[in-house]
Amino acid sequence: MRSFWTPAQDDMFREFYPDCTMAEMKVMLGNKTECAIYNRSETLNVRKSQEYLDSPKAQRLRRGDNVGAEFRFKKGQVPPNKGMKGVYYEGSVATFFPKGHKPANYKPVGTIREVDGYFEIKIAEGIRQWRLLHRVVWERCNGKIPKGMIVIFLDGNKKNINIKNMALMTKAQNMRRNTVHNYPKEIVHLVQLRAALNRQINKRTNHEQPRP
Repeated sequence: MRSFWTPAQDDMFREFYPDCTMAEMKVMLGNKTECAIYNRSETLNVRKSQEYLDSPKAQRLRRGDNVGAEFRFKKGQVPPNKGMKGVYYEGSVATFFPKGHKPANYKPVGTIREVDGYFEIKIAEGIRQWRLLHRVVWERCNGKIPKGMIVIFLDGNKKNINIKNMALMTKAQNMRRNTVHNYPKEIVHLVQLRAALNRQINKRTNHEQPRP
């Protein structure tokens, strides 16, 4: 809930802000946040006094006087963790993972998992080495999938990973294929027959073309 400034609070702000810390101002003003106090300083054009800026109270407002210099690393000082990888302290070695350790959720190459209704297979080591199983099966049987083409399931069952149940088509063709199911069964049957005929024509054409 927005908090409005009263004339009394503004008078208090003008009197005390120049020489008081933020913590003191928050106590005096009650429900005002640090951000609100800084914003009010800009609105009323009230600044910290020079005496405040020269005092230890200023802390982060002071610039150029090496505040905290005694706590910084000195030139040539060697940090205590030099050469160490990660957090290291006495007795911590016993908790380190041994070389070759595999996490509890590790899956070997060849593992098949289900993601969003599709099967994926791990083809190599690494977190990005999972591929859709039906695409892998298609490419092993028919070669690389051309750009812009997708592999679809003829019976609509994503888990029926059988090369005879797959076909290659564009996204536009697949959209029309999915839309056709809104038509009467007779029309759907004719469209499916036409698609099957086109696949056979394309297959024969590809086999008859001479290889380069």
